[in-house]
Amino acid sequence: MSTRDSPAPQKPSTAPPLRRLSKVDLLFKGVEGLLAAMLAVMLAMVLGNVILRYGFGTGIVASEELSRTIFVWITFIGAVVATREGTHLGVDSIVAHLPHRGKVACAGLSELIILGCCVLIFWGTWRQHEVNATTASLVTGMPLIWVFGVGYVVSVGIGVLALHKLWRIATGTIADTELFDASPAASAAAAAKGEGTL
Repeated sequence: MSTRDSPAPQKPSTAPPLRRLSKVDLLFKGVEGLLAAMLAVMLAMVLGNVILRYGFGTGIVASEELSRTIFVWITFIGAVVATREGTHLGVDSIVAHLPHRGKVACAGLSELIILGCCVLIFWGTWRQHEVNATTASLVTGMPLIWVFGVGYVVSVGIGVLALHKLWRIATGTIADTELFDASPAASAAAAAKGEGTL
């Protein structure tokens, strides 16, 4: 058999292997899908009411109140998703110049403050639960707990994420670039210095 007939050697694939989504990833993908659906419903109600009002001189009375309630839920649930993805606004001009232990201390303190705020939000929502559950909205008659009850969701969601990050800080399984909202340049500089995981 000549070398001409032999098959050419195949180059190894350089494509990164597909990462299997964990249950938490799938959960947040579902939450993002829910947010998109809620946004579509809200836009449909607002646009439909505008068309009915200016085109036909009528409108759906409950549309404004329901769309406002959906907007509140989108905002607060979106805050939980943004917390997990680390996309909330942050000021890192001082933390970026601290040594490694300083970054760890600031990250831990920040998560403790966030956790304290979550406790206050949950406690405040609980204290007002009975009032909101027995007070109906003026237009739809819906109990206001369906509006203010989102405090339970956001406080538990962000609180669990804060606890998880604190656990990762305590066990040393968090990367140095995750300790604060680093810019790409700062992340690259930290990686060049060998500041990886704790």
